[in-house]
Amino acid sequence: MAKTKIDSCKTTPIVFLLLGGMWAIWGLRKMPKEGWEMFKISGFRWRILTSIIIPLAAMILLIVWFWYYGTEYNVWQNIAVILIVLLALGGILGAMWARWGTKYGKDMKKFEKMGEKFGKKFEEEFEGKDKD
Repeated sequence: MAKTKIDSCKTTPIVFLLLGGMWAIWGLRKMPKEGWEMFKISGFRWRILTSIIIPLAAMILLIVWFWYYGTEYNVWQNIAVILIVLLALGGILGAMWARWGTKYGKDMKKFEKMGEKFGKKFEEEFEGKDKD
């Protein structure tokens, strides 16, 4: 019988999708009904999707960089690539959310109590599991 070699370039995205998908499903199930109201605010939904897609694209970019191109450069140049990607990521997401926050920040006051209630429920759930 011939042994098959597992190609990590093909399995890494599958692992990301499986773990990310399970986490997203868990998060959506735990989100209170009032939380769905936030998605009705203009521009919130596409910013959430962009906040998920851009970091995944940055991670894929870094994986491809280190897998194919990074070997030709020294450690300091590879660290510089990581820093540049992180700065670009923070700049894009920061600018995107800052504009939305200044426009709709006042509307978010009504969701503060929902966040506190969710936080207390979350803590109670996990503290109860630790005591068992």
